[in-house]
Amino acid sequence: MLWTGGKDSALALYEASQNGHAVHCLVTFAPPQPDFLAHPLSCMKLQAHALGLPHYVLPVREPFAAGYETHLRNLRNEMGIDTVITGDIAEVAGNPNWIRERSRPVGMQVHTPLWGRDRKTLLQQLLSHRFSVRFSCVKKPWLTAIWVGRQLDERAIADLEIVRARTGLDLCGEEGEYHTLVTDGPQFAQAINLSSYSVRETESLAFMEIHGQALAAKMWTESLCVNLCKLDDNGVCLGCFRTVEEIARWSQMADPEKVAVNIRLSTRLSKKICEVTSHE
Repeated sequence: MLWTGGKDSALALYEASQNGHAVHCLVTFAPPQPDFLAHPLSCMKLQAHALGLPHYVLPVREPFAAGYETHLRNLRNEMGIDTVITGDIAEVAGNPNWIRERSRPVGMQVHTPLWGRDRKTLLQQLLSHRFSVRFSCVKKPWLTAIWVGRQLDERAIADLEIVRARTGLDLCGEEGEYHTLVTDGPQFAQAINLSSYSVRETESLAFMEIHGQALAAKMWTESLCVNLCKLDDNGVCLGCFRTVEEIARWSQMADPEKVAVNIRLSTRLSKKICEVTSHE
């Protein structure tokens, strides 16, 4: 799974996994000394830990095409990976999809579950699947610094639509108008707590500079159902990882009891990830 730490790669990972793809690792292509403003590598490492997947940062230098192809060939030959999953939605600036072009010569397949889909629908699916998404970097003049750190929610989607009507902004930021950072999601065993950050600006960008971040227990107190209601042999739902009793009593639980269930869910999900990994 090509990983950026943003909403598109996170949603693509979720959908690919739901569709039966066995994801073995997260991969990020980066320059030798990366300084990602929108997706700090330190945060990607926390995301990988929460997802229970290894994360490989693969350095690339000019000529970039050759560097990408070498790494892709190594993933195929040394790790037995035959498919690359990406969160790409459309061609950027009319150019062919970069990963498809780099994968073709080395015999790698490319899976793009979000390709060509309606932008607003994708944003709404992030909300319906309970992803927690922050705007981490925005490009002027489309968006201003006030957006940095903002949570993606229905109000934010509505505001993006207003900006689109005025400026032609791509709702999902496919032309680089904005970038996001995912701090929680349905596959995360733990959430990422951004305890401290500041907003920095350049002439063309505003971005989040994170000072404090750590993994934290998931603390949902609303419904946890993700519409995948099937029990395993231990009577635990494969969708939300609650027991039948916890599901039945959820609406009557006080918030502290729901928080206690959340902590147990993190343990169950971590065990499930270890079981799946050990069988692959």
